[in-house]
Amino acid sequence: MMLLAAITGLSVPKPAECPDPIQGTWVGIERRPSGWLHYTVQVHSPAEGILQGTILGHFWGTPDRTPPRCTDYAHDQFIAHQSATGTFLDGKLDFEALAVDRIERRCGRVRPYLADHLTGHLRAPSVIDVVSDDGGAPPSHVVLTRIACHSPGA
Repeated sequence: MMLLAAITGLSVPKPAECPDPIQGTWVGIERRPSGWLHYTVQVHSPAEGILQGTILGHFWGTPDRTPPRCTDYAHDQFIAHQSATGTFLDGKLDFEALAVDRIERRCGRVRPYLADHLTGHLRAPSVIDVVSDDGGAPPSHVVLTRIACHSPGA
């Protein structure tokens, strides 16, 4: 967690300790050539190994490590809302949004955004190393940290 904080400059929340290995709210951030992308991933498991939930991709096109206020200066900032499904078997995650449900424009223009596909493995309780692959940009590595628990089957 310290390494992520050192790289991004963001404070990293303490991982939530949950009874279920995958259900919960997960967050992660990656630096892109054109800005930053912060993920908020909600994961529910209605049945053993089967996942449902959402992926929110909050993009801002500045070098700032946190999203600036839209009134500070002109920049692009938006949130892509995506419904996702997938599996979690033997510690391996495969969670994919088939489409972007809607884009919430904060300021500037909305850039093209392709549906996210997150694959990876549980590195430690409440920490997942994932590869984010939208089929457009080169795949990138993101560390997701669980910050909240969900009840099993919720």
